[in-house]
Amino acid sequence: MLGWLKFEPTATAPSAFLTVLQNAGVDVIAAHRIYGSGQKDVWSQESPVDWSIPVSLNLLRDNRGFGVARLDLKRDGKGWRVLNYKLIAMTANAAKADPEVMAAIQPFAQEIQNADEIVTELAIDASEEEILKRMLTAFASESGADAALYSSSSIRTGWPRGKLRASRVYDALPWPNRIVKVSLSPEQFQRVIEEKKFAILRKAGTPAATGPVQVVTSEFFARLLSEQLKLPADAMTPLSDAIEFQYFIERLKAGSATGEITEPWSYEAGAKS
Repeated sequence: MLGWLKFEPTATAPSAFLTVLQNAGVDVIAAHRIYGSGQKDVWSQESPVDWSIPVSLNLLRDNRGFGVARLDLKRDGKGWRVLNYKLIAMTANAAKADPEVMAAIQPFAQEIQNADEIVTELAIDASEEEILKRMLTAFASESGADAALYSSSSIRTGWPRGKLRASRVYDALPWPNRIVKVSLSPEQFQRVIEEKKFAILRKAGTPAATGPVQVVTSEFFARLLSEQLKLPADAMTPLSDAIEFQYFIERLKAGSATGEITEPWSYEAGAKS
């Protein structure tokens, strides 16, 4: 049994991941509940490895990082009896570097270093909001774009001043989504603006009274919009096969992800969740 302590179901099962688990002999995935902000879990133990099951606490709290739970179960009447359990915190402090793994990686060290190219030079530190604005200006530079849209909560870390490497771009947004253009009616786009769930960069006068609004965003958020607004299948057009951080790297190198918002564009910050 595999206990995944942060399980967020998707519309379709992650078949490749499930195949890996099946090949590893895993029969069951147990999804622990993630409590809302109105409920608190209190534990007397200081260390997660001392917790007794069931462990319902989301390990992302208190900067504990991710965890993997192993439970050996035996059928006991109508229920199950726990024969053995382990809760392993998957952090750098708990998982020490394995000498054999390090030795296996060493021959590729130069290739890894070469891949971690210098993307640009930052004169000052870039906050998460600054990175968000850079992403939006990259989207807005796409031909025919009337607006750019992204989540205010999806940037994961800031960047320090100095040489910006590809790995730091990945750290900020390690998402495997393509960049797409989604066509919305003026009424649909106005609804998106009013809900204030997304950070939006848009041209002055958008939405106009007539004509569709061309919104550039990630495939993930375009799918959310499609579900929410019940868009037709042809409303979404992929702009690049590159996934988000790869796309962002290319726009940073090209100078189109400046974060500088000038007329006729205006920026509206969405709510963080």
